[in-house]
Amino acid sequence: MEEVQRLFLIGPRTCGKSTVAKALGETLTGWQILDLDFEFKIRCTEPGQPQYQVDGQEYYEGSLALLKEFLKRERFIMAVGGGTFTNSRFASAGCFKTIQECKESGKIVLLLPPRFHFKNRSILYERESSRILSATKQVVSDNYDARIDFFRNHADRILYGTNAAGCARKIISVYGLEPEYA
Repeated sequence: MEEVQRLFLIGPRTCGKSTVAKALGETLTGWQILDLDFEFKIRCTEPGQPQYQVDGQEYYEGSLALLKEFLKRERFIMAVGGGTFTNSRFASAGCFKTIQECKESGKIVLLLPPRFHFKNRSILYERESSRILSATKQVVSDNYDARIDFFRNHADRILYGTNAAGCARKIISVYGLEPEYA
């Protein structure tokens, strides 16, 4: 089995990427667990700023620069904000190039809730509105269909579920990652 050095968790906003990354961090040793939105917030926004528009050019450029910085590292698992790959208003050609760079350097896992249905997004809207880095309901609605197809076409593996520990166990098994034993 090919040794995986970088793992990227992708999916629609609020699908559980950060939660699954945390669950992996609780199980694995020697891996850096990263949340790109969190890294963006602490490095690229002003202290005390309560919300930041994640569908803007500053978010896209800032998160892309951070992602490229992290691509130089090894043994990390990253929850990647969806706009980093798919913000077509600012860099449609760049999105394909960026996801290809990630595929060349690691594996991409798409996380989706079970029975994911595009027409029933009320739970996602509710979760989105409570986030520090939030997108408007209109942005979420306008972009999900195209983003899900883009994600499906570029993922190495698709996992459905809301149980973070279960998704983490599946990822560890599929990619032969070494869990920490007490």
